[in-house]
Amino acid sequence: HVHPQFCEGVQVGNVWSFPDLPERIPREEELRKSREQLRINFDSSPVSQLLLDENGIIREVNQTLTSILGFSREEVLGKRIEDLGIPSSSGRVRQFLEKTAGCRKYGSTEMVFCRKLGSPAIFLTDGLAISGVDGRIVQIQCTLRDVTGYRRAEERLRWAESFLEEMMDMLPQGICLTQGPDESIRYRNRRFETIWKETEADRKEADPGENLPLTAFFSRPGVEISPKEPIPGDDSREPGIGLSEIHIPGHRILRAYHRDVSEAIENSRNLWVFEDITRFKEQEEEIRNYARKIELFSRIIALSGRAARTESFCSQALGTVIPLMNVKQG
Repeated sequence: HVHPQFCEGVQVGNVWSFPDLPERIPREEELRKSREQLRINFDSSPVSQLLLDENGIIREVNQTLTSILGFSREEVLGKRIEDLGIPSSSGRVRQFLEKTAGCRKYGSTEMVFCRKLGSPAIFLTDGLAISGVDGRIVQIQCTLRDVTGYRRAEERLRWAESFLEEMMDMLPQGICLTQGPDESIRYRNRRFETIWKETEADRKEADPGENLPLTAFFSRPGVEISPKEPIPGDDSREPGIGLSEIHIPGHRILRAYHRDVSEAIENSRNLWVFEDITRFKEQEEEIRNYARKIELFSRIIALSGRAARTESFCSQALGTVIPLMNVKQG
């Protein structure tokens, strides 16, 4: 023991530490390489990734997400996840965080983020809450799948379907698409029901959940189809189209066009187009009547120039008129 007054300013000794470096250095190097590999995998993942704390603050983000949104990594770190979304989606984002924290795993929530240039980006987001040894949430891992292109394609498809349906309803012909040997109707426009004058009783004839077959219309009382099987049309104008005339009660006549549009034999599909030609048939009959009258008068006028006497003119006129009127006697 040395008294402190004799030790002031005097070097007593040195303390040396000899850690086991040959074992520690390889472990540290292995840990560093593992962290670098994880970072590479995180950044190069084709799926967008976010790491949040329990309050929803962004602690890490990969390059896939920043490239989609147009932000740099530094611009995103430290923000709340709600700050990336459009204002109307903040409630959904908060609900997503609460459910993920509550059940530790929550998925397939659609979020709309705002790109740097202002355009929306739609993501399907899955969340996974990671807990520590004490049970508290250490971080929330979010996996985001960009579905913006799919949603735009779906929107264009819905628009095209709506446009096509409106266009089909505006056509003056009744159109239906049937499938299978029983000609079950899969689609029909409004004009189809108008032409066939479908009633609620007709719909009840079909089984619940089943589409009414086209054969149910063909088998109605008083309906006559000529010919029974559609005959081929003029191949030069309408290749592959069958043609029939259908007489339905009420002195109405339909012209039916038929074409097989199936891609496989086991999944047969047929397109039917029905046109009400009652008015045209009536006009044709009127035209024939006028033509018959014109022919009659033209023959009478021609005879009047050759007849020498009234008796001979009347005799010749009657001989001409009677065959045209299809009268045998009287």
